[in-house]
Formats: sequence, structure tokens, C-alpha cells
Amino acid sequence: MRTETGCDAVMIGRGALGNPWLFRDIGAWLRGLPVPGAPTVEERSEVFLRHVSLQRGRTEDKRLIHEVRKAVAWYTKGLPGSAELRDQHKAPREPDALIAATVAYFSELAKGRPRLKVALDASTVAMESEPAGDKAACA
Repeated sequence: MRTETGCDAVMIGRGALGNPWLFRDIGAWLRGLPVPGAPTVEERSEVFLRHVSLQRGRTEDKRLIHEVRKAVAWYTKGLPGSAELRDQHKAPREPDALIAATVAYFSELAKGRPRLKVALDASTVAMESEPAGDKAACA
């Protein structure tokens, strides 16, 4: 677009939600390098956990469940069984249950056997607390 129109910049909006790799891919393309392509399931899971960890530190409890649901939808979009996983996430009221189910989904997907029905059990995943220095850097 920049080459064709002569514009100084291109704005990236909602396309980056749940897809932070978009910036990596654009940067590679602009430098004339091969575009790395889609992230692995493990990368998605890791970034999803980081995302919800940051949300937990910045979102009031009554809103957190809604924010986690959005993150689940963003990071699982287009993956096998993701629609069923998101349907399951409409019921739980506890963010930890949603996070645990999503991590279990990613784990099964990484093993090559996506379970369409994952347990909504918050005890299967322990959220790591983020270092205090990370909060200011990502604000």
C-alpha cells in the first residue's frame, strides 16, 4: 500500500487482536525477508497466557471474565475445534476455568489430537505472577 499510494504509514487495527505476530510478519516483509508465517500452537498458548496475565493485573474482577473470553476467541480463531471451545466458554463465570480449558485445548492441539470438549477445571493451570517491571512496560 505504501509503495502504490505513497502514503507515509499504514494503520493496523483489529487485525492485531490475538495476532501480535502480524507485526513480525510485516516487519519481515518490509525488510524483504521471508514472512515467518503462522505461529505454532505452543507460541499461541504462551502468548495467550501472557495476555491474560496482563489482563488480570489491569482489569477489575467483574470485567475479567469478559476480557478472557475475548482473548480465547482471538487466540483460537481458525484452529480445529475452536468454535466448540468458545461455545463452552459462554458458561463459566470464573476466569481461571476459562484459562485452564484453553491451555488444555492448546496442549491437546499441540499433541495432534484436539479435544473438542475440555474440562473447565481451574485447578489444572496455575497462573504465574508477572514481575512488577513488566506492568509499566506494557501499559
